[in-house]
Amino acid sequence: MSTLALKYRPLMLNDLVGQEVSVQALANILKRAKDKGSIHQAYLFAGLRGTGKTSTARIMAKALNCDIGPTPNPCGECPSCLASLSPDGHLDIVEIDAASRSSVEDARNLREQVQTLPAFSRYRIYIIDEVHMLSKQAFDALLKMLEEPPSHTIFILATTEIDRVPDTIKSRVQIFPFRLIPVPLIDERLQLISTKELFRLTHDSSRLIAETSDGSMRDALTTLDRIIASSNTTEISEESVRLQLGVVPKATMLEISESLIRSDTKHLIILIDALSQLGIDWIVFWKELVVNFQNRLYSEIKSDATPQVILKWARILQILVSRERDIKESSLPKVIIEITLITISKLPNLAPLEALLSPSFNPQTSPDVRDKTKVSHTTMPDHDKGLDQLLKMTDGTIK
Repeated sequence: MSTLALKYRPLMLNDLVGQEVSVQALANILKRAKDKGSIHQAYLFAGLRGTGKTSTARIMAKALNCDIGPTPNPCGECPSCLASLSPDGHLDIVEIDAASRSSVEDARNLREQVQTLPAFSRYRIYIIDEVHMLSKQAFDALLKMLEEPPSHTIFILATTEIDRVPDTIKSRVQIFPFRLIPVPLIDERLQLISTKELFRLTHDSSRLIAETSDGSMRDALTTLDRIIASSNTTEISEESVRLQLGVVPKATMLEISESLIRSDTKHLIILIDALSQLGIDWIVFWKELVVNFQNRLYSEIKSDATPQVILKWARILQILVSRERDIKESSLPKVIIEITLITISKLPNLAPLEALLSPSFNPQTSPDVRDKTKVSHTTMPDHDKGLDQLLKMTDGTIK
């Protein structure tokens, strides 16, 4: 039984989701190749995992060798199209994993192979996946092939790290960016597939899967596959998705948010300890917390809140985002999370900086710094004293 990611893998350019710009450009290239009888012989698809690079490369290869091609809409019925359904089923479509075939010997063998004429197709197409993994010597050999490719050969390269591909290679290929797929499009695709699989996926469930997939359709489908396999009913609820993903229950997340707003530090610590007992993924928890406060900030902006309120939520969001890397790299992420949340919960109790610097500020007589009537504010100078001092030292001129 195939996985959902394989079962619903795109077979035509129009099946690709979220890559409209690259799809349209490739369709135009295929149309011109049909009309003029010539085509560029090297392409580079660049983007993060699960965005459709390899699928597009296979579709492109099928479209080039289709009996009615080159065409953006291959027939799917000719011997070439049928053979291309299997990665190793087409003699004239060669897929190479650069991660496992990056040696000089592999590059030399490829250089000899490209001279071979197609067995029964229009072109002999080489799809090199994860091309950034090639060695320097292999890149040098590839460069020579790209400079003088045989007329029957086409190269389609794919990479998740385009910055590691030498500029000499990039200057000889047409580059097509594959962007992260927007959450709404992944959500819509998940709903469509769940209907075909006779499962009912609630909107909140599909939205949560889409948000945690980080723009990767393959990751989203893999997650859905796992959830369906572990479910004993035909309805998938949001709570079952949270359980499978290790995401904090919605009620608990609301409690944490409310505790932060109320500055209830004691309850915050209790909630974090409870999550620790559940063995949740702290990175997933932090991402969801950031999204929650991002939504709250958007809500305040849309409701025309005062600048002070908007800045308050923006500041909280800024602190949360700034600590994400620390949590990822720390051997004690729970400690980082506790310190950060305690800091955020006490933000309303902090006096403004100008008040703390004021000579008249006395914490003994002003215990509640939240009450601005009890804090003496200094009047900021009309000009920059530091600049005046610098001018005096330089006799009025800055050289």
